[in-house]
Amino acid sequence: MKKVNLFIVAVLIGLFSLLSLSSYGFKLVYVLPISLGLGIAVAMLIAKFIRNIHSATLFLVSFFLGVVFLPLCSQKETESFEKRPLAAEPVFNPQFVWGYFFEFQKYYEDRFAFRNTMMMYYAKTKLNLFKSSPLPAMVGIGKEDWLYYTSPLLIKESQKPFTHQELKQIKLNLRLLTAWLKSKDITYYFLLLPYKQRIYPEYQNALIAHQYKFSKINQLYDFIQDDSLINVIDVRNQLVAGKDKYPTYIKTDTHWTEWGAYLAYLEVLRKMEEQYPSLKPNGLNEFKIDTSNTGEGDLQLMLGLKDDIMFPYHRFSLLNSPEILIIDSASITNPSSKYSIRELKEKNKGMKIFVVRDSFTEYLRKFLTPHFDRSFYAWMPVMPAAKIVEEKPNIVLQEMLEQFIHHTLELPIEIQQDTAFLKQNLKRLAN
Repeated sequence: MKKVNLFIVAVLIGLFSLLSLSSYGFKLVYVLPISLGLGIAVAMLIAKFIRNIHSATLFLVSFFLGVVFLPLCSQKETESFEKRPLAAEPVFNPQFVWGYFFEFQKYYEDRFAFRNTMMMYYAKTKLNLFKSSPLPAMVGIGKEDWLYYTSPLLIKESQKPFTHQELKQIKLNLRLLTAWLKSKDITYYFLLLPYKQRIYPEYQNALIAHQYKFSKINQLYDFIQDDSLINVIDVRNQLVAGKDKYPTYIKTDTHWTEWGAYLAYLEVLRKMEEQYPSLKPNGLNEFKIDTSNTGEGDLQLMLGLKDDIMFPYHRFSLLNSPEILIIDSASITNPSSKYSIRELKEKNKGMKIFVVRDSFTEYLRKFLTPHFDRSFYAWMPVMPAAKIVEEKPNIVLQEMLEQFIHHTLELPIEIQQDTAFLKQNLKRLAN
């Protein structure tokens, strides 16, 4: 066998061995000699048993076999760029043999070795050479590399208008929530937040803009914002006007910035201050603002483009912040809990708040918490009324992203079952 063929075999086998062993975390000082020795050993075995073979044929066969078997001899992926659960390893059932193979295909496609690395380089090529998204069904790339969430299910739901009857039902539900909580000396506030597309339409390309041509959040706000029986907090104008100072939404993320959360906090506290004069928002001069470049928005991480799109980020820190105790049941006693609590070490505010939230409250929470002796945060779309009664807060704030707007059609089961309350209030509030 020609020496050049031996060299080709040794290099290919050594390369595949190097990649496989490196993926297990072995140090390079050990990986290199093992890979070299393995490459030479396999080449010598082939030379002993195969006398005549063309270099091109040997190269193609070796490369093909290496690519096919490489994912099987390395660690499986444990997370997904698409921010979704990976397919679980199927359990073989002799009664559903074909079903097992279909499930295994999904499992393998999600977890084969080097999947994320290959997706990363694929994404970089698509972005840098073609300015297009590697996952167009999930993330759209707009002007100046602004990213937008474009899930088909999300778009379909957001573009379907509420019927007039649904709008009436939502208004009634919010009125009932307000009245039911008021009967327990609790004030209810409703904060509905828009998608980034509503606040930053100027960076959308024509396709993204067309997908979001209708605004369900505008439809609902127009129907309820003048209702004197509901404490509705609308921050859309503040989020648009605030763009002149700092970005209010993150360029490569679905969420708002801390600046956007601060603007919403100002409006929330101003609304609450009407009934609770002690709740005065902290002015901008009471915060330290640190600016740094980052490249870790959730949408760009979903595409495998960490640090490929950099942007300035402004982080807010309250200068004279009270000492806050973090009581997070999700990490202490109950891993499945979606409740978390913040308490001031020195309880001198005389106020408690219960926030029904989604991920947007992660930033809003840092501004709200210093104003309350106890802040209870519940991550769920439908209000946990029984838990609220147990907590006995002064205020309930329900923060809801436009994505979850359909949950306003639901009423907590505790109110549905409160027949005495409904008998007394349903007819009056339905008018």
